[in-house]
Amino acid sequence: MHISHRSATSAAWLILAWGLVAACMAAIFCFSQQSGVESQSLSDGVLSKIFDVIGLLIPSAVIRKLAHAAEFALLAALLFHALYRTCGRGRPWLTWGFATLYAVTDEMHQIFIPGRACRFFDICVDAVGALAGVLFCLLLLFLLRRLSARNARQNPKNAPNKT
Repeated sequence: MHISHRSATSAAWLILAWGLVAACMAAIFCFSQQSGVESQSLSDGVLSKIFDVIGLLIPSAVIRKLAHAAEFALLAALLFHALYRTCGRGRPWLTWGFATLYAVTDEMHQIFIPGRACRFFDICVDAVGALAGVLFCLLLLFLLRRLSARNARQNPKNAPNKT
């Protein structure tokens, strides 16, 4: 059986896409595995560096929630890409649903970690972050399609033949 270079490359990209999803999920799990004291210490260290750079004093609770949203926005973007490579389209509802389900399991996991808790508000923050990631991907896809269509109109000889 002969595998073409194109299909081998495509398979490699597909494996990489799903590998990045798994890596992001593992990172979220590792952050959730930290005790409340460890998590607070890490946050305080990062926040002090951020405050030194930007010079603004933003409440740590706000920064922590933004970080929660950002990690789930990244997860959703990676999921969207992996599903796009797998299914030929992004499947935004499936992407958001899976990322939100992972947020639920992440919060449930924290019940068993000293100094941590399962909070519905955190699930909502994570779900909003995942939604932002999905919307970013949809916007990017829309812009790429518009750019491709414009390029096809400007260079009709390079456009795919539709006969």
